[in-house]
Amino acid sequence: MTTPSSACSDNRPLGWLLAGGGMLMVSTDAVFVRLADTNALLMTALVAAMSLPVYSVILWRRGVARGAIDQLREFAVPFAALAIALALCQLSFVAAINHTNVANAVAIVAAGPVLAACGARLFLGERTSNRVWFAIAITVAGIGLIVWPSLGSPTLRGDLLALCAISCYVAATLIFRKHPDLSRVLALTLAAAMTLLICSPGLVGATITSNIWLAAAGMGVVFNTLGRISMASATRHAPSSDVALFFPVETVAATYWAWLFFHESPTTQTVIGAAVVISGVMLGTVFSPDARRRVGASHD
Repeated sequence: MTTPSSACSDNRPLGWLLAGGGMLMVSTDAVFVRLADTNALLMTALVAAMSLPVYSVILWRRGVARGAIDQLREFAVPFAALAIALALCQLSFVAAINHTNVANAVAIVAAGPVLAACGARLFLGERTSNRVWFAIAITVAGIGLIVWPSLGSPTLRGDLLALCAISCYVAATLIFRKHPDLSRVLALTLAAAMTLLICSPGLVGATITSNIWLAAAGMGVVFNTLGRISMASATRHAPSSDVALFFPVETVAATYWAWLFFHESPTTQTVIGAAVVISGVMLGTVFSPDARRRVGASHD
């Protein structure tokens, strides 16, 4: 089995672009969940059902379907772990949005960089540079500014569900990083099937309004699906700790979406915290010496 350092491409800027773009698309999840205004099981099941055809078409277009059996044999355990982790992540996040403020849920998601850096060191042997640790510390400080005044409101259950969601997603990120030859789209297809299986009881006897259908389509057909593909692909080009640095993009963007669509005006403290978060992400990625060397090399 190849190791992450030997099999992944050495193209961090591309990994950063995929991670940032992916998290920006995923940041719309909170908007769709709020618009649907329904229980977590039903919404999660519908999103999974909508995403399955999209993943299937991508599998067919990329020719991955022909080698699916070989992939499943070679990576049986990682595929199973990914399916479970991503299914629990999706369900936990949708439930979190239904039980706590949007700002709370997405701010807790920003704990991802710390969890990913620690997990990468323990399980993958990836060393995280002092600069990235410093960037993580800045990011955590910014998140603290955003979330501290309202932590636990309206319910602690929602905050804990958000923590469960990001923990599961970090676990999936580490698995993707450890197995760069594993088909990302096949893994996400299996995860969607697992999610639908787990949440199918929510479909029984459910009344599905047009708002719910439209919200589920927005997530399942476009934003959540493409965002997950982008994030999963990012781990082929950048270390897990780098990719996780972009998790706070969802925190900042989703707070803005909540203000734009639901008139949840951010406080001055939230705006300052968002600025600190962005500074931390920029310091650990595009302003790093590694990024400057690569930009310089591209102009030679």
